[in-house]
Amino acid sequence: MQLSNSYCQPLRSITFMVAISLVVGTINPSQAQQLEPRAYANAPIGVNFVSLAYAWSNGNILLDPALPIEDLDADIHVGMLLLSHAFSIGGDNAKFKFALPWQAGDWEGSIEKIPESQKEQGIGDAWFGLDWLFSGAPALTLAEFPRYQPSRVYGMGLRLSVPSGDYDSQELLNLGSNRWSLRSELSAAQTWEQWTLEGVAGVRIFSDNNDFLGSRKLEQKPIWSLKGSAIYSLPRPGWWTSFSLAYGEGGKTRVDGVSKNTKQQNWRFGATFSMPLAKRHGFSFRINSGINNGAGSDFDSVSLVYTYQMATEGG
Repeated sequence: MQLSNSYCQPLRSITFMVAISLVVGTINPSQAQQLEPRAYANAPIGVNFVSLAYAWSNGNILLDPALPIEDLDADIHVGMLLLSHAFSIGGDNAKFKFALPWQAGDWEGSIEKIPESQKEQGIGDAWFGLDWLFSGAPALTLAEFPRYQPSRVYGMGLRLSVPSGDYDSQELLNLGSNRWSLRSELSAAQTWEQWTLEGVAGVRIFSDNNDFLGSRKLEQKPIWSLKGSAIYSLPRPGWWTSFSLAYGEGGKTRVDGVSKNTKQQNWRFGATFSMPLAKRHGFSFRINSGINNGAGSDFDSVSLVYTYQMATEGG
């Protein structure tokens, strides 16, 4: 049985409704305005997803906006393992997520007019996520899901970034951040026939890094973000595309109590295409770019994601 609108695809397309939210937008730990269409889409409870993602980015990519690097040019490669599980909270749909990245990068820039370059590779910061769709997305089994008719969906999400990545306090550039961060979001989505419009407002807060460039103390103010996506379901079942725009502001830093000129004012925009490969297999492709009006990152990125829906009872 096929579902009737942009959120209601044949069962083989359900794979992407969760996995697309796990695409590698976490290439830069300070990047609050990640583009994540369908991040708050409903999914059948009890279903598990495993995704393997790859992303390549080029441009001004700093893993920490407090670093005093000018004229930065970097190439970053990221591979990521992503896990997701859908379940019920009080009869509403919820999802637990986990991601572990491996990163490799080449950076070239100048510090106080002195040219510098560095290469790094290793494990980045892992993160855990919890999404709860508290209105418009009832918890449904795989057998019940084809009858789901979405209209307006509201949700909220939390993402905790763990300081598990490689970090050396004597190095200027690191793959890990050596601090915790928590991103919280509120979302709303409205579906009309083949079109879905999504809006997300969020804030990311940071703990201190007390081992910044030796034994210095790095503090950072919250980063606020607004994101929107227009999603169109193509005539072929399970195929869809989207266009997204995001804006982030804030994140000014202090080092040992001294304020730095690191306030971020960044726009990002991108497009996503997703399709089923087989009953339990899927693929998605994303490109995005950005405009930087302050400190922070300004880069182009391409990412690919393969997703497998693990077998469930009756699935």
